[in-house]
Amino acid sequence: MFFRRHRQLTEEQRQSHIRDRRVHLANERTFLAWIRTAVAIMAFGLVVDKFSIFTQKYILNQVVNPQTVSMMSDIMGLSIVVLGCMTGILAAIRYVRTEKDIERGRFRPSIILDLLFTAVFLTLASFLILHLLNTHLIMGST
Repeated sequence: MFFRRHRQLTEEQRQSHIRDRRVHLANERTFLAWIRTAVAIMAFGLVVDKFSIFTQKYILNQVVNPQTVSMMSDIMGLSIVVLGCMTGILAAIRYVRTEKDIERGRFRPSIILDLLFTAVFLTLASFLILHLLNTHLIMGST
């Protein structure tokens, strides 16, 4: 992809890009780290979703309506999986933007993307904490 994109460059620009290959490779490593993080977040969402099965079978013993716990875990799990997907999409956007910035020889921090991801993450984390506290309070009432 790197060479296909750079076919139309002058020789001087081509030499400059060859010298910058470490920067391009660092950008690619950062992108892959974000993708690993996205996959880990999605896996965690699946764990949260399956947590309701564990609480229904082994902990709650029909103290509370199982559909309520299941629905809460489903919503939380799905939300966390969506957060993982958003992380992958934001990683791709950031990768492409950084590649263009490297080629143009400038640097623009991506404050909006970082703030968006942080806000979504903190919102889902607070819902997860509330869900766990609710489950803990239900278990404590048995």
